[in-house]
Amino acid sequence: MCGVREPAAVPDAVLREWADAGLASWREGAGYGAARPPAEDPAVAGAYAADLVARRVRRAIGALAVRDDPVIAHALAKPSAEPLLCALAIAVTCSAPGTGLALVAPPRTVTVPGYPATTLADEDGPWHRALPAARDLGADTSVFWDEIAEHGLRVPASWLAHGGWPALWSRAHARRR
Repeated sequence: MCGVREPAAVPDAVLREWADAGLASWREGAGYGAARPPAEDPAVAGAYAADLVARRVRRAIGALAVRDDPVIAHALAKPSAEPLLCALAIAVTCSAPGTGLALVAPPRTVTVPGYPATTLADEDGPWHRALPAARDLGADTSVFWDEIAEHGLRVPASWLAHGGWPALWSRAHARRR
């Protein structure tokens, strides 16, 4: 195939070994989750560990955003990425923290101001695409629309110190150009 590299195949012997180890532990009453040979295999262990670290880092960033940690506000004062800003805003909105939040879009409104104007309801838009990333940050996105209906889209006021939401959104969107 032109330009496409086939993934490296796992040898059948290794697959059989993993399957046998899982079946043996299940027969011994330990259940399916007891055997984790793929994560213990040296070929996979590094990637597995890196994935765990990345998940924990994303959760920590989400917790910092919800707590309105100054490090997040400082980072957002500089040009940031639109997907990150959307995910952080969704995470804060879904968490409904007790920190001082600023209203970006009023309750029951799907249009988000700024240039370019966006809508929360656009399934191909940045807000919808950011929902999985917001979940990675620790947000319970199942409450997103309830929070939008009741309180609107909100972010910590400290994020808006350098020109308000329009300036923050413009900086994040300019990065995509």
